[in-house]
Amino acid sequence: MVDKPLLHHAMGRDHDTYGHQAGDCVLRELVQVIGTTIRSIDAVFRWGGEEFVVLASLTGYRDSATLAEKLRAKVEQHRFASVGPVTISLGVAEHIAGETAETWFHRVDEALYRAKGGGRNRVSVDRRGSSDTWAAESGLSAIRLVWQEAYE
Repeated sequence: MVDKPLLHHAMGRDHDTYGHQAGDCVLRELVQVIGTTIRSIDAVFRWGGEEFVVLASLTGYRDSATLAEKLRAKVEQHRFASVGPVTISLGVAEHIAGETAETWFHRVDEALYRAKGGGRNRVSVDRRGSSDTWAAESGLSAIRLVWQEAYE
């Protein structure tokens, strides 16, 4: 079982631009947009201020990076009722077996700040995780699975 990667979101606009009431409306609408994109086994919660975290169950950092990009694009295309277009930056980090929650959240936070520092409205991925270790330990396999998007 792959540990849950974190996708850490930060919005590209703040409450001060449009007022707290408009900002709160955007936050509620953002959660709705996220909810239409993530799976029912995933969880989204507010981390603080304008930051949210998505726990993507049974997903390594590669697939979580794909999910993060889908979220980023979906939010960018959405027109928010009170302010129009909004962008988000996302950081992604898969849990590494044995690391503390504090270390894990620090890695995803660093990825988020790389995304924001790189110009915002982008995804940054910490490309480490237990899924790589498990794949290396399992060695070569006689079975080869080919995944196609049509299966989703």
